[in-house]
Amino acid sequence: EIRRRRKNRNRKARAGKNSFPPTPFLFARPSVQFLPREARQSFGILLKKGSSFVQQLRLKIEPALIVWYTSSMQPSYLKEKVIGLRKKGYSYSLIEQKLGVSNSTLSDWLKDVPFNPNKTVLRRIKNGPSISGRIRHNLKVKDVIEIKKLAKKELGKITKRDLWLLGLGLYLGEGSKTYEMVRIINSNPQIIKLAVKWFKEICQLEDTNITISLHLYPDNNIDECVKYWKKETNLPLTQFRKTQIDKRTDKSNKRKRKLPYGTAHLTIISNGNKNLGVRLHRKIMGWIENIFERT
Repeated sequence: EIRRRRKNRNRKARAGKNSFPPTPFLFARPSVQFLPREARQSFGILLKKGSSFVQQLRLKIEPALIVWYTSSMQPSYLKEKVIGLRKKGYSYSLIEQKLGVSNSTLSDWLKDVPFNPNKTVLRRIKNGPSISGRIRHNLKVKDVIEIKKLAKKELGKITKRDLWLLGLGLYLGEGSKTYEMVRIINSNPQIIKLAVKWFKEICQLEDTNITISLHLYPDNNIDECVKYWKKETNLPLTQFRKTQIDKRTDKSNKRKRKLPYGTAHLTIISNGNKNLGVRLHRKIMGWIENIFERT
């Protein structure tokens, strides 16, 4: 009996050494928060000096990480600092950057604190749309570049037949279909350059068969326009015909300055070669009609 009692006493003594005092955080759900330097230092000192439980366990408190079990454990001075910054007109994002307090905690602490944005916040609000617009523009530019690269890869090399069909589509949209006159009119220099290339390589025309006349408005400079179209088409000045100035006063002012170099009219002349006049127009229209029949 004496041995049994002694054995039980030793067992209880050992159990007492291995037991720990109860903790109010046993069933609490932990949440990890990163605190500013001041909060980390003060909380670390509190644990080291005031908690024998921590000393018994020989815990090492990491300076960058504190584990909080309830929101009520947040230091009161930190809340006061947050409220002070809010009263000075700082936004949630700026307070979070300065003190490392989460948005949910700020919303709880500052729900009854009036907010008058300061100059820093107002400047951020003012610059917000421009920054957002610049970001959207850069994304758009990047997307356009990527799509154009993909389109170029898909298109591949343009053959002579491709140019032939492309020119027919161009003539169908911009060319003269009546009066049996071969003519293309447009204000886009790329369209006019393509038309000149098509006439030369597909229709076998020379520079002397291609004439160009400009249709301008009173606000256009004639010399500058002639110089511009000469450079774009690479046609000699001898092929430029009389420039027409549209002086009508009943036209809307909305069109002014929208065509800084006017409109170019490409007209084909035969120079005595009957295959390059009326017959060329009939041939082009025959190509177009056959495309309609085969599609």
